[in-house]
Parts: sequence; C-alpha cells; structure tokens
Amino acid sequence: MPDAPLTTEKAQLVWMRSGDREGNAAIFDGHGHTAEHVALLADPVIGSGPYDVHEVWMHYTPRVKWCERIDGWGCESNGEWHGHWSETQRNPFHPESGAVSVVFPSGGERS
Repeated sequence: MPDAPLTTEKAQLVWMRSGDREGNAAIFDGHGHTAEHVALLADPVIGSGPYDVHEVWMHYTPRVKWCERIDGWGCESNGEWHGHWSETQRNPFHPESGAVSVVFPSGGERS
C-alpha cells in the first residue's frame, strides 16, 4: 500500500476492491481523466490497456491492523499493520476531496 499522498503525476499499485472488481489496480487522484491520461498513468503500473476505470471516493488509513472493522471485508493484510484504502461517500462541502480513479486491467478478476 502507498505511504505517500497520491498525485496525478504517478499512479500507485494497490490491491483494491471497487464495485464488482477486485485485484491489482492503479490508483491516482481525480476524476474525469482522458483515456490518454489514464493510459499514461496506468501503463507503467498494471500494463497496457484496455482498462476498466472506476471513479470513486476513497479514504486512506495509514496504519490499521484489522481493516475488516473499517469497511466490513478486510484485505490480504488483515491482522498485520498496514495502510488501507476504503471507499467513502462524496463530501458535499469538499467535492474533490478523496476523488480517485481506480484502474483495473480490462478482463481481470470479478467478484
């Protein structure tokens, strides 16, 4: 899991569950990226497209042991100290806060 804040300059590799998808994904700040920008950021992290892009709101907890208590399902690091991403709702007072794009390789695992 990433320890640094996300930027639109570089995507980070994470194991993620979003919607009906789970598995390795690229994650980076913001919504509304062009297909070219998604490819530029995701290609070095998860390989060439096509991609399945999820625009969601997320919160990062830098230190957690039992992530299942945060979002109800936990990840492969549950029981060990780690950083953890959890989906959250859009903040109406700060609509861009927590807005991220989660990019899965198209045709990957579906839960």
